[in-house]
Amino acid sequence: GSRAVNAGRIRAVVLKDWAGLLPERALGATSVGVPILLVAIYLGLALYIPQANDLELPSIDRPAAEALTPVVEALGRSDRMQVLLLRQMLLMLMVIPELATMAIATYSVIGEKRARSLEPLLATPITTVELLAAKSLVAGIPGVAITWGVFGLAAAVLAVALPPAALGTVFDTGSLLLILVIAPLVALLGLSLGVIASARTSDPR
Repeated sequence: GSRAVNAGRIRAVVLKDWAGLLPERALGATSVGVPILLVAIYLGLALYIPQANDLELPSIDRPAAEALTPVVEALGRSDRMQVLLLRQMLLMLMVIPELATMAIATYSVIGEKRARSLEPLLATPITTVELLAAKSLVAGIPGVAITWGVFGLAAAVLAVALPPAALGTVFDTGSLLLILVIAPLVALLGLSLGVIASARTSDPR
């Protein structure tokens, strides 16, 4: 009936919002530039620190390595330190879906308010469920895609920089589940926070 969810109306809102968000340079810097910069800095530190022979980090080296798998314990000292540092990077990646999704959701909702296009949109046949679904997809899809893209770039760099044994301990089953399952849930949290914040302000900054 008339209350059935219409995928065409949802798609139309999503495409309209994406077209409106593309010119926002500040949004691109926040949702894409900052995550890439953070991961690049962390990768640089994680790959450099263990190779600096004049640095002694016993608190990161043996005690922490003993808590990991026998494969890690069998690695050399510098490889063990790289694994330990890079595994922490995976947790840092969880900031990206929240940051990106929150930024996009904020710009999307506030953009409607600033352009005074929300009232005309509500006057169309679109239902509340369809509108919420569209706004969720507008922010959720890019947020998760950015997270997976940054993860893919990091994996490509590490595939060249790390020995195969060390690489396998960084990207194990748990880390893949973290990126593929937990990241979308974190993006949902960022979406909720972005909508709540943007409902009470008229400036995306």
